[in-house]
Amino acid sequence: MTTGPIVRHPRDLSLLFNVMVGENRDKLKPLPEMKRMRIMYMEDDGGSPLATPVSSELKLAMKQTIKFLEKKHGVKAQVILL
Repeated sequence: MTTGPIVRHPRDLSLLFNVMVGENRDKLKPLPEMKRMRIMYMEDDGGSPLATPVSSELKLAMKQTIKFLEKKHGVKAQVILL
């Protein structure tokens, strides 16, 4: 698993992405419509002894985000089970 850019406020993502892509910005393809996006997520690591368990607060935030994306943008998120 990987973590993408981390920012305090969503509005900071634009600045961060501009820095990351630099002069390649014109080569980027436009994003597809939100409802065409495939979102897959895991609620936890399956109980691995090598990882810190996911907090209940983080699980709740993830579920609220998924619910928002489904309601607002018609995205269908798929849970991945280990």
